[in-house]
Amino acid sequence: MSVALAMLMLSPLLASSPQGVRHAAYELEEDLTELDLEALLEIDVTVVSRRREDLTSTAAPVYVISGEELRRSGHSSVQEALRMVPGMFVSHWYSSEWDATIRGFGPGVSSANAAYLNQVLVMIDGVVVYTPLFAGMWWGLQDLDLEDVERIEVIRGPSGVLWGANAFHGLVNIITKSAEDTQGTKLSARVSNDDNFFTVRHGGRTASGTNYRAWVRRTRYDGLQSAFTGQDDFSSLTDWGIQSAGLVFDWETDSGRRARVWGRAYESDVGYPFDPGSGVFERVVESKAGGQLAFSLDDPRSGSTWRAAYLKDRQQLRLIGTFVDIDQLQLEYKREVPTGERSVFTYGAGYDLVHSVADYFGADVGSIRQHNARVFASNRWLWPTRRITVDLGVQALRNEFTGGDVQPSLRAAWSPAGLGTFWAAISRAVRTPSIEEELFDGRDMENEVVVATEAGWRGPLSATVNLDVAVYTNDYDDVRFEGFDPSTFERFIDNRGFGSSAGIEIAVDAKLSERWTLRGAYAFHRGSHGPTDETGSIEGVDGQYPVHLANLRSYFDLSPQWELDAGLYAAERFDGDGGQEHWRADLRLGWKPRSDLRLSFGVQGLNEPLRAEYFGDEVRRLFYVAATWSN
Repeated sequence: MSVALAMLMLSPLLASSPQGVRHAAYELEEDLTELDLEALLEIDVTVVSRRREDLTSTAAPVYVISGEELRRSGHSSVQEALRMVPGMFVSHWYSSEWDATIRGFGPGVSSANAAYLNQVLVMIDGVVVYTPLFAGMWWGLQDLDLEDVERIEVIRGPSGVLWGANAFHGLVNIITKSAEDTQGTKLSARVSNDDNFFTVRHGGRTASGTNYRAWVRRTRYDGLQSAFTGQDDFSSLTDWGIQSAGLVFDWETDSGRRARVWGRAYESDVGYPFDPGSGVFERVVESKAGGQLAFSLDDPRSGSTWRAAYLKDRQQLRLIGTFVDIDQLQLEYKREVPTGERSVFTYGAGYDLVHSVADYFGADVGSIRQHNARVFASNRWLWPTRRITVDLGVQALRNEFTGGDVQPSLRAAWSPAGLGTFWAAISRAVRTPSIEEELFDGRDMENEVVVATEAGWRGPLSATVNLDVAVYTNDYDDVRFEGFDPSTFERFIDNRGFGSSAGIEIAVDAKLSERWTLRGAYAFHRGSHGPTDETGSIEGVDGQYPVHLANLRSYFDLSPQWELDAGLYAAERFDGDGGQEHWRADLRLGWKPRSDLRLSFGVQGLNEPLRAEYFGDEVRRLFYVAATWSN
């Protein structure tokens, strides 16, 4: 394993070629729908300051996965694609369950998902899609067609000053393609020994000039190899699937306003093994259904943006005897106002209404209504001649469970000519309690708090190699943990924990030739958590996140029609129970026999037939064939 890790770290640095990669710090107007791997570092991102800014000069550890890289990676879902992000640990530990976290675990409490990962905010086209039930993600329910994703922006570290609470360890911003860029009919399918996908999509334009895209998608997964039951294979009992359909409308008015309406509905059935007492396991099916409906309006002339969304989540979790029905309404307004030649002021407000009905373990706990509000403001100062940017912002929020709190942030970047960009930041972020944490005997719950200091540098090492380095320290307070009261023999949840962590993240991009690109990443992380008394323990969470994470991806054009792509992913050293050291090798061969047809053949887990990525079941080696036809 150590040899593989060393190779992942060093390989991109060995590249050399006369082919250069451009770095524009302040002037960039790229068409984001036409990006290839070579132009990846030149794109604009929106995830840090909520305005378009050049990635190379951003004062934050941002990583972008382009739509082109998604297509060539061989990954079939967003959560799998996040393995490519520096410092992001993804583990597929049950047939329908993934964990994906940044810079360590959080000691979350969840009976519904057995998840610790409730400290990363996830958005799809501006809509927050994490569940307020346990403040984490049902990753299996976010079944997007990756060919319709324009890019994924990931900011590592606190990012709640403009986006809201719960962007504690980071934020994942999934941006889909415009309806104008997905015209015509497309059929795509993938078949493997473990999963199957089929998507039908059609895009067009109405007589009034409105572009639209409609699609239906069906996904099926076989169960993973069982690691607990003593039986060789529970695939037939734990297989699951999801069916979804959606519609997008995009249009622009004569005055330049851009509007979007999109919606998605899904229905999923998930299998679990259940022993009724006979010693013979049976398949129990849990049903999950829901969707999103969203509207956004951007007015470039006034610098304002309006967003509204409604989300529905209804689940019958039979294995733990639980029923949940959650409705959410998200409203937000943001405006950007120039306040001088070198200053821009951004302000806004948001409101979230959450109504939930729950029946836990056969006990009706009734309904809970949450009114959560926030206001935010930030100012950016620019000194173009000195190539310095400073951002100062704060968000004030009110949560139904914990009351008021603030999330301030200060960021600065310096881009001296020819020397890349140096940046530094200090931020305070909070995580508010989930519905489960409030229900299960919460004792005057408080917001979890992290104060993060970060610094980094990104820029060219040579004409062909680019480096991005970030270092960080996190100090935690009021950490939530689950304890046991020996005097009453009762379980409880409290905020008497503390902790700290530190690490370094490195991302390397190398253009070896006109036809060959390498991307790689390495992350080192150490954390320490503890309770302020002896009634509970949270030290174990630090051993569930790897000390070393690394990956290396290769994209090679054999010819205009043939592509050869490969990936290596490694997770090494877990200082505790639960985590499983593992690495995997992927290989993909792409072929474009005609302009309207793409085929690909690949294998994931080439190095071993089974691997355990966490404490759960084992992932099998996967062979797949995929095809996409479009007109």
